[in-house]
Amino acid sequence: MHWGAQSVPELGGGWYARHLYMEDVGRESFGKNARPYHLKTFGHPSEKGFKDVANQWKAEKLDTDNLLKYFTEDLGAKYFMALAHHHDNFDNWNSTHHEWNSVNVGIQSLNFAKNYFSRRPIARIDANFSLRDKSHKRLFIRDH
Repeated sequence: MHWGAQSVPELGGGWYARHLYMEDVGRESFGKNARPYHLKTFGHPSEKGFKDVANQWKAEKLDTDNLLKYFTEDLGAKYFMALAHHHDNFDNWNSTHHEWNSVNVGIQSLNFAKNYFSRRPIARIDANFSLRDKSHKRLFIRDH
């Protein structure tokens, strides 16, 4: 499940944190509307950037029990993967290498990734990290 602070803006997608600062994204098409959307919705990135937008990420309707039930019981999934580390370096867990994580920003006080792994036993549950970032270990894997 690819869900994190990058989900706050309605336009821009996973590359929002990068593209909102770029006047021209070249031939990249995914997230190309991030800057116009950001200027219209939040103002100039020099005054309100992605760190400010990420603080608006809330999870008041998040129900990990129901979500995992949907995947496992309703859809029959034997494997579930939650986003633990996004390529903008935002961690969905209480990382200790920096404070740019879901316990300190946005949702706050929610170890988002851990919530999935403590909820329901399924055949396999995993977390993904950016392949480019070798500093993270696969901390949340649990096999049943």
